[in-house]
Amino acid sequence: MRLILLSLIGLATVVNAWGATPYKQSLSGKKNVYVRDGVFTGGVAGQGTSILEVRRAFSAKTELERVIVALGDREAKPLKSEPTYFQASLDAANRRLVLDISQLKLSKVSEQQVQRLFKKSPYVASVDFTLDPEDKAASMVVHLKRPMQLEVFKLSKPARIVMDLTPVKAKTKL
Repeated sequence: MRLILLSLIGLATVVNAWGATPYKQSLSGKKNVYVRDGVFTGGVAGQGTSILEVRRAFSAKTELERVIVALGDREAKPLKSEPTYFQASLDAANRRLVLDISQLKLSKVSEQQVQRLFKKSPYVASVDFTLDPEDKAASMVVHLKRPMQLEVFKLSKPARIVMDLTPVKAKTKL
């Protein structure tokens, strides 16, 4: 009986520790909730997805750079539901943003296209875009020129992953 009680106390401690992870669930719309360092997860498991397009937009007025990844189904038609599972992480120490997309069947976007897209970015130094057919995954590693903060949200109908980057201000509290 004592062993069972100690096991339950130990399990409760472990579960409590899991709740303190730096992971955030991506939002279903823009909320202006930024992190300086951490991981966003989102999407759902499905039968496969495709990357249809990667776009970026920059606003000097708001100091915001938006990256939009449009997703399709396994036949590369616009996905009319939730995006597939993804993870976006901002690594402040190494000044990089990493987007991982799983269950990938194909991509209409190449590494060269993504690199050209970010050539004029005031915040992005370089980008690596890797497609791994063996793991059925894609990774986009965005190397940043300066400390940034990140907000990630997902949109449906059609499915998109949206990542907003803005510079870290000295007085910003997160």
